[in-house]
Amino acid sequence: MRTYNDDPKHTHKVEFYGVDVSGGDDDMELPLRFALEFLRGRDPAKSAAFTARIADLLPRLHLNRMTEAPNQYPELTQAERDRLTATIADIIAELEVHETQWTTATSKREYATALRAAIAARQVDSYLRWVPVGWKPSDGYAGIFPTVASADRTKADNLEWVLNQMGPSARVLVFMHRGHLMYTPSTIRLPPPTGLTQLPPMVGVYMKQRYGADNVMIAHLFGSESTQCGKPARAAPPETFEAQWSVLPPEFFLLDLRGAPAHIASKLKSDRDEFGMPPLNVLGIGKAYDAVFYSRGVTRAIPCQTSE
Repeated sequence: MRTYNDDPKHTHKVEFYGVDVSGGDDDMELPLRFALEFLRGRDPAKSAAFTARIADLLPRLHLNRMTEAPNQYPELTQAERDRLTATIADIIAELEVHETQWTTATSKREYATALRAAIAARQVDSYLRWVPVGWKPSDGYAGIFPTVASADRTKADNLEWVLNQMGPSARVLVFMHRGHLMYTPSTIRLPPPTGLTQLPPMVGVYMKQRYGADNVMIAHLFGSESTQCGKPARAAPPETFEAQWSVLPPEFFLLDLRGAPAHIASKLKSDRDEFGMPPLNVLGIGKAYDAVFYSRGVTRAIPCQTSE
C-alpha cells in the first residue's frame, strides 16, 4: 500500500484511519489537549479559560485497569466528572459555531482534525464515565463491563464517519479483533466464578444493521498459536472446527459461509468455543461471520528476544 501511494501515476491514494477509542491507558487526555491547542491558536483567552476549568483534572485522566496506582480517573468524584463532561461539551460547541471562520483561517482539514479530536475526547469521557467512582482492579472487572459496550458503539460511529469522508463509492478494509467484528450477540468464557457472560453488541452488530449485505465479515481462525515468548505452542482442542480443519490439505483457505448446504449450515451455527487467546468467545461462526480465513497456525510477527 505504501508503494502504491508513492507511485505518482496513482492519483487516488489509499488512506489510513484509526477507529478505536482515542487515547490509551496512559494518555486518555491526548485528544482533549490537541483540541485545546488548536483553540489556543484561534482564541487564546477561550482556550486558557477552558484549560483552567479542568486543569486539576488533567493529570488524572488515566485508566490502567491492571494497577491500583494513584491519580487515575476512578478517583474523580461525580461532581468532577460532570465538570469535565460539561467542559468538553463547551469546547465542541465553541469549535462548531466558528466552523466557517476557523476553516478560512486555517484549512478545512486542520479544522476538521481539531473538531474530531474534541469529539474523540467526548468519546473517551463517555467511556470513562461508565467506570464506578472509586473503582479499583481488586473490585473485579464486572464493574467496568459497560465500558465495552461504550467502546464498541464508538468504534462503529467512527467507522461510519470514515465511510462518510471517503464517499459512497469507497471500499474500506477494517482490521479488528474478530470478537469485535461478529454481527450476532455472543458470550465470553471468563475465569470462575464469573463463567459465561453475555457480551454487549459489538462493532459488527452495528455495522450489519447500518450497511447490511454491503458489510462482509471475515474472521481469521487458526489451528495453533505460538505467540507468547517463553510459552509452548497451543493447539486447538479436538472438538473445535479449527482442529478439524487442520487435517485438510491446504494450510490456508478462505471459506464463504453464506452458501453452506443446510445440513452443514446448522452445524456452523451451533455455539462452540472459538480457539484463541483467553477469554474465549462462545458462538456459532455461521451466525457471526460471512466468511472465514483459516490458517493452520499463527506465530509472532516480531521474534522473541533471547538473552545471551
